[in-house]
Amino acid sequence: MTLESLMKKYHGNASISIEEYCEELPDFLVLQEEPWWGEVKDREVESFFVLGGGIYQVELSIKLQKK
Repeated sequence: MTLESLMKKYHGNASISIEEYCEELPDFLVLQEEPWWGEVKDREVESFFVLGGGIYQVELSIKLQKK
């Protein structure tokens, strides 16, 4: 699954972090405005998981496969 396809399917309310690119962006719309979006949107997702919950902010953490 590519990063772009994961983001189109993800409709949660967690912030988004992508290893080596960003931490805690508020949503997919902001992510698409980043200058590096074009270079990473078609990369395959190696793994993803959700952090936090309860009293902690929820974050979707994504690791991309190496080029």
